[in-house]
Amino acid sequence: MIDKNIPKATLHEHLTATITPVRALKIAQRNKISVPDGLISPPDEDNPRGSFNYDLSDINNFFWAYDTICNLVINPIDYYEVLHDFLTYSANEGALIAEFQVSPLYYGVKDKHNIIDSPIDEEMYKDIFAAITSAIDDAQNQTGIVSSIVAVSLRSWGNRGVMKVLDFIEKHPNPLYRGFGFVENESFGNFADYEEGIYRALKEGYRFAPHAGEQCGPQSVWDALKYNPERIGHGIRSIEDPMLVKELIKRGITLEVCLSSNHALLPLYKDSWSSHPIRKLYDAGVKISLACDDAGMFGTSIGREYEIAKSILNFSDDDLLTFTKNAINASFIPENVKDNILKKAKL
Repeated sequence: MIDKNIPKATLHEHLTATITPVRALKIAQRNKISVPDGLISPPDEDNPRGSFNYDLSDINNFFWAYDTICNLVINPIDYYEVLHDFLTYSANEGALIAEFQVSPLYYGVKDKHNIIDSPIDEEMYKDIFAAITSAIDDAQNQTGIVSSIVAVSLRSWGNRGVMKVLDFIEKHPNPLYRGFGFVENESFGNFADYEEGIYRALKEGYRFAPHAGEQCGPQSVWDALKYNPERIGHGIRSIEDPMLVKELIKRGITLEVCLSSNHALLPLYKDSWSSHPIRKLYDAGVKISLACDDAGMFGTSIGREYEIAKSILNFSDDDLLTFTKNAINASFIPENVKDNILKKAKL
C-alpha cells in the first residue's frame, strides 16, 4: 500500500515514456494510428490504467515497444495529456518534485529517423513546448508539484548532436531547461568524445547529470566524473568498484536509482530484488534518490518505487525520507523554491 503521506521526489523521468496504456489507447484512436495486436491491454480491475505487453527477455523487444508507443505522441494536446497525467498522479502519491529528461530536437525536427540532418519545424516545436509548459504550470497550480528539465543528447549523435541540442536551446531559451545530460546505451561512445559539447554546456550554466553505470560498469561513471556531474542517472554499477563508491561519497553525488527499470532490463538484477545494489550503496553512504525512468513502459509510478524500496528491499520510512531529501537537494529547481519545499515537507 503506497503511503501518500511520505513526501517523494523524482529526478529521472523520460517525459514521453511516462505515458500510461489507457492514455496511449486514447491518443492512438484520436490520431488514427493502429497499434500492434496485443501491445496494449485496456483497463481492467487489476490494471485500472491498462497494461503494455511485450517480452523483456530480449532488450530489443523493449526498444521496439518503447519506440512504437512513444511515436503515438505527436500533437501538442498529446504531450499535454501525457505530462499532466504523470504529474497529477505523482502529486497524488505525495511527489513534490519531478524532473524530466527531454531531447528538444524530437519536438522540432521533421524527420525523427534522421534528427541530426533534419531541418527544424519552428512552429511545431513552439506549439509542443508550449503544451509541455502548460501541463507543468497547470499541474503545479493544481497540486503544487514543481518540475524542471534536463536537456539531453543521444550518445549515438556524437559531439555534433550535442552542439545541435545546445544551439537549439540557445535559440529557444526557457527557464525549465536547467540541466544537460546524455541518454541511450553507454556503449555508444565515451564522454571524451563529447568533451567540447560538455564544456560548452557547463560554461553556459547547465548543470551536468548524465546517464552512466547502467549497462556499462564503473568505468563509465569514472569517465563522467571527469566533468564534475552533480548527479548520475542510474550509477548503480559503481558498487563494483570500492574506490568509486568512496569517490561518489566524497563528492556528494546523488544517484538517480530506477528500481523497476533496472529489475526489468539489466541481466545482473533480473533474478531477484536482493541482487540490486541499492542497499549496499546506501549503507556505504552514497546519496540515493528514487525515480521511475520510464514510468508508463514499466507500469510503475514514483509511489510504487518507494513502496518497492520499503516492502521488498526493507528500507525504513526514515530511509525513504532521506531519499526524498537527497532528491530535493540535488534537484535543479531554483534554490528559493527548493528551500520552501524542504521547509513545507519538514525535511
